Amino acid sequence: AAAAIASPPPAAATPPAAAAAPPSAAAAATGSGGGGLTRQQAQMHKLRDANAKYKNLLKMAKERIQGQEEELDRLRSETKRGREDLATEKIRNAELKAANDAMMSGGGAAAVGNGG
Repeated sequence: AAAAIASPPPAAATPPAAAAAPPSAAAAATGSGGGGLTRQQAQMHKLRDANAKYKNLLKMAKERIQGQEEELDRLRSETKRGREDLATEKIRNAELKAANDAMMSGGGAAAVGNGG
């Protein structure tokens, strides 16, 4: 009984019909038989799954890029508006300074800048 446990049964050998068949018949049985189609179908399934994943990734990347472009456009618009506001404020400050300087040099003690 111990000898039977220690030595496992031999591996399944090739069936005698397949061993006796000519090489072309054996190739036809394994290459284009049911097993070959199953492998091909499995490979096609894997390729379709991979293709679907890549399409999904591409769609997500395009959506992300679109969102980033929209954000860039918004930021560019804000920057442009900020520059225009800054230029307007510089002009207003220069006008107020000129008016203030004129009043100060004219002998007036009051400075301009009360929001008017």
